[in-house]
Formats: sequence, structure tokens, C-alpha cells
Amino acid sequence: MNQKENTIRAFIAVEIPQNIFPFLKKTCENFKSIIKKTNRISWVNIENIHITLKFLGDINIDAIDKIKEAIKITAKQISPFSLKLKEIGVFPSVRKPRVIWLGISENVKKLITLNEILEDNMEKIGFSKEEKQFKAHITMARVKEIKSYEEIANAINSVSAPESESFMCDKLILFQSTLKPTGAIYNKIIVEPLK
Repeated sequence: MNQKENTIRAFIAVEIPQNIFPFLKKTCENFKSIIKKTNRISWVNIENIHITLKFLGDINIDAIDKIKEAIKITAKQISPFSLKLKEIGVFPSVRKPRVIWLGISENVKKLITLNEILEDNMEKIGFSKEEKQFKAHITMARVKEIKSYEEIANAINSVSAPESESFMCDKLILFQSTLKPTGAIYNKIIVEPLK
């Protein structure tokens, strides 16, 4: 087995439940309806939308047991809590948009605490802490090329995303990400309920 066959691309995330999908779909459609000239925007499949807590990149499959233990320890340190989605924005800026995102509007501090606990426990098993400050969000689209950043700014200002209904952050999931020409395919490897 060569090095490539012995590794998987992975990340740890909070899943968005299916009852939130109509809200996500409508928000995306409203945004798309305003953008006319802008092209090469790659929209994330609604079924794949999640809140990434830690991107691991390519990991050796031998590390999965240690990752599972770190996730289990993290899950025991925080109780389930509710979240809502609201507010549209872009990274890094409107003049150079790369990612179109939807923000979190409920229990943001608890989500940040969950991220910090996870980062601490993952560091103990050899994964470096993320240098950038954690920004609680979901990625809606990636901007590949734009013809008019004004249109994106207009779309952000015009699309008022009402709050989604509440959903529970009650488990941590280790996903395997397989990149395909048609988009990424995510498979759950570990599902650990919060205590």
C-alpha cells in the first residue's frame, strides 16, 4: 500500500439537519437571483453543507483511532446546544471574495468553546492548532472568478437571510472527503454524541 492509499482527506464538523435544507436552498436562490454578471461561483451541494470545526487535510488511516479518542473526550466536555443560521458574508472581503458564507446567530460562544476544546484535544495527539481565529459559519459557495464585485456586495446587502429555525449541535462527526470532478463526496467515519 503506497502513501496515497494509506491516507484520507478528513475534517471534523457539525452536521446541518435536513429540516434546515429548505432555508438554505431559499437563501442560495435569493442570492443567485441578484448575481447576473458574476461567473464561476461554485455552490456547495445543500446536502454537503456543515459547520467545519477542524480541517485535518490528508491524514494517515492509522491515526483514526487516536482522532476518535480525542473526539470522544471533547464530546464529554460539553452538553448539546441549539444553533440558528443568519447573516450572509464573504471571506476575505467584498472586493476580493473567495467564499460566500452564512453565519451563526445563536449560542456562538458555545460553538467557539466547542472548537477550542476540540483544538486542545487534537493538539495533544499531534495536530497543530489552527492559527486563524475560528469564525463560526457555513460555506455556501466558493468564488472562482468574478466580473463585478459590486454585484456580490449588492447581493449581500439585498438578501436579508431571516433566522433559520433552531437545530441542535449534539454530535461531532469525522468526515472523509473524496474530491470528484462533480464535487466532493462526504462519508461519516466517526459520529460521537455530545454528553
